[in-house]
Amino acid sequence: YEIDGTAVLDFETSGVVCTITIPEEEVTIIAGSAAQLNADIPVPRQNLNGVRVLIVEDNAMIASETTDAINQMGAIVIGPVARLAAALRQIDKEPFDVAVLDVDLNGTMVWPLAEELAKRGIPFCFATGFDAKQVIPADLSDRIVLNKPYLLENLEKALMRLLSA
Repeated sequence: YEIDGTAVLDFETSGVVCTITIPEEEVTIIAGSAAQLNADIPVPRQNLNGVRVLIVEDNAMIASETTDAINQMGAIVIGPVARLAAALRQIDKEPFDVAVLDVDLNGTMVWPLAEELAKRGIPFCFATGFDAKQVIPADLSDRIVLNKPYLLENLEKALMRLLSA
């Protein structure tokens, strides 16, 4: 929707077939970033049971999928929140242990929220479809970045690393 793509569901006798079309100019191949997850690094924390995770994401499908995944991990979802102003209000409304921040919230960059979380010592990671090296400010470039689309196992590893740091 956000990039003028299409999704078509065909209900065939053998099952549902979903065809997703993305305009070529919207496809970006990202080589990775210095802060990107490394699957070879051991994760000290064993589970996310009871961990409160703030989700800041403006894409409804990604927010829903992330919420479901975090719930399945045993964590408690705060949000999701889709806009910067609402996210800034949310951080004073309800306590949370860690946050997952979409970099671009409907055209507004998430930097003020990230800086506030850093100031408060609340761990967070970024989730983005952009080239992290080009968009994330230098003072936030040491944060974990989940490149969209990310694997849910990488989300879990990121959360565990943030909580173990």
